[in-house]
Formats: sequence, C-alpha cells, structure tokens
Amino acid sequence: MNLKKLLIFLIIISSLSPVKLFSQAQDPFQWFFDGETREINPEDKIPLQVEFIIPPGHILYKEKFSISLLKGDGYELGLMELPPAIRKQDPITGADEEVYVDGVALKSVLIPKNGFKPLESEASIKFQVTYQGCSEKLCFKPTKKEILLPIEYKGVSSGFGHFHFNTDFSSTNFFLGKGLLTLLLMTFLGGLLSDFTPCVLPIIPITLAFIGIKRSDHRHWHNFLHTLVLVLAMAISYSFLGVVVALLGKSLGFLFQSIYFLFFAIALYVFFAFSMFGFYEIQLPLMVRNKLAKWGGQGYVGSMLSGITVGLLAAPCVGPLIGSLLIYVAQERDLMKGFLLLFSYGLGMGSLFLVVGTYYHRLAPKVHGGPFTVWIKNAFGIILLIPAFYYGSIAWAHIKNPSAKVTSQKIWTVDDSKGFEKALKENKLIFMDFYADWCLPCLEMEKKTFSDSEVQKFLSDNFVPIKINCTEETPQCNKLVDRYQVIGWPTMLILDSKGNIKQKYVGENWGPDEFFGKC
Repeated sequence: MNLKKLLIFLIIISSLSPVKLFSQAQDPFQWFFDGETREINPEDKIPLQVEFIIPPGHILYKEKFSISLLKGDGYELGLMELPPAIRKQDPITGADEEVYVDGVALKSVLIPKNGFKPLESEASIKFQVTYQGCSEKLCFKPTKKEILLPIEYKGVSSGFGHFHFNTDFSSTNFFLGKGLLTLLLMTFLGGLLSDFTPCVLPIIPITLAFIGIKRSDHRHWHNFLHTLVLVLAMAISYSFLGVVVALLGKSLGFLFQSIYFLFFAIALYVFFAFSMFGFYEIQLPLMVRNKLAKWGGQGYVGSMLSGITVGLLAAPCVGPLIGSLLIYVAQERDLMKGFLLLFSYGLGMGSLFLVVGTYYHRLAPKVHGGPFTVWIKNAFGIILLIPAFYYGSIAWAHIKNPSAKVTSQKIWTVDDSKGFEKALKENKLIFMDFYADWCLPCLEMEKKTFSDSEVQKFLSDNFVPIKINCTEETPQCNKLVDRYQVIGWPTMLILDSKGNIKQKYVGENWGPDEFFGKC
C-alpha cells in the first residue's frame, strides 16, 4: 500500500475513532495528528507524528518544514525526522527542489529535561509545525499550525501547573535536526582554514605576544587560559554579528524571496570572491585599524579586547568569508542558527591561536606565511563563487519567464481604506489584487493583462481597483490576508462596496480576453 492510499485509509479510520483530524478549508494540504490524551510517566519520551496529504498537482518543500515547541517547559524537542524527498522542478520558479508529492509524515519526540517533575496530573503541550508548498499556478504562503497535546501523568496529584510559553532557543536538538550539525562543522573548518591565509597567519604570533605570551614562558596552563579568553571573545563578537543580521533578516521578511535579493546576493558573492583572488582588499580604514591595534594588552581584559579586534584586523581575508556567511544567516532569519554558525566560525578561527598560544615557545617561530597561504585564499574565492552560481540559476529561472516588476499604475489604489471609502461613495464594486514582486504568475499577469489599455479602462470604469503589495509582511498585507483568508498569490477578489466577497480567483493567470470573460 503506497503512502497516499495509507493516509486516505487513516483518515477514514480517524472519522470512526477518537483520533482528531485537523484541516483548514482553504489549505489544500490536509494534515492530522493524534490529539488523544496521552497517559504517561513523567520520565517518558513522547513521540510526535504529523501526517500530510498532498493533493495531485501540488508539492510540499522539504526545506520549508520545521517544528518548534511553544508550551511545555519540562520538555525539549528532539530531532525532526522526514523521509527522503524527490528532486523535482519547482512549477513556479523552475528551480530543482527537494519536494514531497502524495504525502509525507513528519516525526519528532518530546524529551523530558533532567529532574523534570510535573506539579499536576493533567497538563498540555503545544507545538507548532510550519510548512509551505505550491501548485502549478499558485505560490502558497508559509503555513503555521499550532497543535495541542493533552497529557495525563501517572502517579502525580492534581495541583497548579507550571507550563508556560517557551521559545525554540531551548531546543538545540531541533536545530541539529535541520542539518545544523553539518553546517557547524563546515563553518568551524572554514574558520580554521582562514587561519592559513596570508592575512591571518602572520598576525597570530604578533597578537599572542601582544597579550603577554612569551617564548621564554613555558607555563602552558597560563598561556592556554589567556589564549582561551582571546578565542572566546573573538567567537562571541562574531556570534553577535550573526544575531544582529538574523534579526535584520526577520524584519525584512519576504524580501529574501525576491529576485532583487538574488541579484544582490550574486553581486556580493562575486565581489567577495574577487577580493579573495587579490583584485582588491576589504578592510577598515588605516586610522581605524591603528586605533584597534592599540586595544588589548596583557592580562585577561587585554586578551578579551584583542579577541574582539583581531577579526577586524584580518578583514582582507576574513571579511569576505564572514560577509558570505552573514548573507546566509540573513536569509535564514534564525537567531539561534545565526549565533551558533558565527560562534562556530570564531572557534574554528581561534583554534590555531589556542594551539600556538599554549605551546608558543615551540610553535611561534614556525608560524609564517608562504605560497600555500595564497593558494588557500584563492580556493576560498572559488568556493564563494559556488553560491553565486546557485543564486544565478534561480535568477535565470525568473528571467526565462518574461515578466516585469509589478508597478503601481495610475488606475490602482494602494491604500485599502481610501479604496473602500471611494467604492462606498461611488457605489462601485472593488477589484482587489494581491501580489508579490517575487511571484512569477503575478508578474506575468502584470505584463500581459494589467498593462493592457483596454483592461485598465474597464477596471477604472467598473471598479475601484486596489492593489495589495505582499512582497513583504506589512501590517496592511497581514490584515487583509487574514480578513479574506488569502492563502497565496496571485489572488484576485471582486468585492461589493462594503467589502463583502462576490468572487474569488486564486492562482489564476489570465490574458486580456480571459479577463473580460471573468469580470
């Protein structure tokens, strides 16, 4: 029995049993979870499984799945497990993606924390599943589902519960389940290799001598501790950058799904790569570098200040690597991932500092530049071109579909409040178009239909045309998306003057002739 038939069978069975089936009328991806009360011991692990049914002609993206714990302070979330996906061309962007068709089961486990003792016999745990998919015509927005799991603890008396809302940051296993362990290893190795570039390797013994480590001093433990403070300060300063950039990414929202971001990312990666090839250097002005070089000194405070500045002083080689990593962090918009990746890079870069610092009297004379450092720097340049080509392939998929940026032509009202007032005053219907600059069907509709002079005249004469820009998650977009239950772009609504829906068109892409037939 294949997965699709199995899921359909389970749904039929669920209608005859206490298993709770969850779905949303306009969400084409049906899902369900056994929400029956679990009777467990406080030390028991709790398996979780959410089943999805994917309609024909639809896909779910593997990389868009995530699961997080919202309520349940006594637990942490284990690894997220997904079955192998298939590679298939995205019907919207044309890019090769890992996707699921027919159906998929997401699995995880709730793990009780050490010493966890519930204060009452009954409680509930809330977790959230996020997913995103598309059909051949429609870009669905990311969907978040909050799922409540009732718990009854054996041998625990009734009392006041102590569960409260939690964040994803309490669960390292959650992030590791998303492949972060591999990324951490890669960034650590990247940091280590950056030590062997011509900008970093020569400053290692200089920096260590500046914080008071001497060749005549054989106190390994003393040298180790001072160097460790330097390394941790370096790693924390980088991780601070990661958190800041991840926060910036969160505020930019949908921008990172835009073709403009693709071109911006391509340009940055190429710029960084050519810097590694030696065409130019990325570094702070000389005056700033001279001031930073005076920071630090002997002692633990001096080691800490030196650790904060050493990465900046090595900017000609480190800057492009850090910058490229920050682009990824900004796109991911994940605070914990931003912190951990940059911290891992800092530890990798600091590892050679730590070894040389501990055995300074033996290793310092052997640490110097050479031809091999230039080869390593050039290799980094080649590596940085890989994501440039990756983003370029995605951008090319956009370009292959001739389109134009959605423009706010004169016929459109972009302020929905003014549009509703005008419709009520003139007793006209409203034509409301939800779009995004990164939505290819929206761009095609703009190019071939809304730019047509006859279509524009028809809209102006018979409707109050309102265009809602959902390229980013603005308050206006979120308000109207919730009000009219919009699940993706393009969506076009015909409303009466009071804002009630008369017609709703989702994922349709008309030419001018079809437009007149619909309206």
